[in-house]
Amino acid sequence: MKIITPLVGLALVLLGIYFLGQNIIVATRFSLNLFGSMSTAGSVLLMVSGLVALISFPRETGNLGWILLSLGIILVFLHARIILRPSSLLTFLLSISSILVGCNLLKTRTTRF
Repeated sequence: MKIITPLVGLALVLLGIYFLGQNIIVATRFSLNLFGSMSTAGSVLLMVSGLVALISFPRETGNLGWILLSLGIILVFLHARIILRPSSLLTFLLSISSILVGCNLLKTRTTRF
């Protein structure tokens, strides 16, 4: 039972992210020069390095990880087009509640209803 609860929590988080991400499209602007796609590559590299710093070395580079992750997200919003397709309120509520219950299962291994 100790291994099943975190697996169910992880499955719920991934399911919620999947349904929430179905209505979000991130598209970059097309550019003929080399520097047009540098901001997209830079944002991906910043976010990946921030996640590596947060997950692998949380005590040593925790603040640096949050800074890198924030800069990557800011670059995505500055240099990318984010298209939000319409979604029903029920789908949104189910995906958010799935993410929250999954995180609660991963953190405390129990849930209260």
